[in-house]
Amino acid sequence: MDAEAKTGVSSLTHENLLKPLGAVTANFTYLDGAIQFAIWVFLFGNDARPPLLGQAVTSELSFRQLVSLFGASCRLRFPDRDHGQLEAICGRVRELEQKRNQILHSFWVGGSDGKARRFKSTAKGELKLQSEEVDVATLTSLAADLEQAVEEVHQFRKALFA
Repeated sequence: MDAEAKTGVSSLTHENLLKPLGAVTANFTYLDGAIQFAIWVFLFGNDARPPLLGQAVTSELSFRQLVSLFGASCRLRFPDRDHGQLEAICGRVRELEQKRNQILHSFWVGGSDGKARRFKSTAKGELKLQSEEVDVATLTSLAADLEQAVEEVHQFRKALFA
């Protein structure tokens, strides 16, 4: 029995849209974990195993707070290094978080034709409704950017301890 038969409503979100949305979600989680692991290593050394103390420090932090702690702990651990690459990584992952939030905190319809419609409402002071057509390839690109950022964080951390 399909969704329409069960609920009386046709499925509004096509599987072509669900896969890239899932990839954005999963890759952002990997990025969060890569930043947490880097913090553990910056705070407790490169042999941060088991990472229980590190997990206690980072587990309740928002992504924004993690990025701030990532930057601060790296600067403290390596005070004499040029921090240009660190600043670039922090800026990039903050930008990716904003894009991810825009994508995941929206209501989506469509996707079968390679395009989908994103709906978002906010009520901070007054109700605002937003709607835009998004190419599903844009979501796939964001997922790839998040995956690349994970690799950048890992390579950055490894290079500092080389």
